[in-house]
Amino acid sequence: MLGLESLAEITVYGRDMKAALHFYRDLLGMPVGLNYFAHTHLDAGNMSLVLRTTWRRCDHEGPYGCRLILQCDDLVGLRRRLAAAGIVWQDMTPDAVLCRDPDDNEVLVWGAAPAVADFPSDESRKDS
Repeated sequence: MLGLESLAEITVYGRDMKAALHFYRDLLGMPVGLNYFAHTHLDAGNMSLVLRTTWRRCDHEGPYGCRLILQCDDLVGLRRRLAAAGIVWQDMTPDAVLCRDPDDNEVLVWGAAPAVADFPSDESRKDS
């Protein structure tokens, strides 16, 4: 049986590569990997985030909108960096920040994920 092992890349379409690179590379801290033609691959840890200015992008106001969800180990530093760059953001929870990229795509950034030990075991859930 064919099984899905992992997500390999996410593509975000936009109008302005320079603005997108500033947001994702400079503000969110993703290093550039492969860069050719009209798209750039950024290292998002366990996958690539691909920025493209070619082809048609999906309408973010329609039913096929785009929301990128990332994880960050320093939300305080990220909040400072976004504010210094004039990026409007809001706290969704103490551990999550929501902002928009230059093409108005939502970007939700979570703090560090809880460790497996932080989740109740199957045995402890039986008692509750």
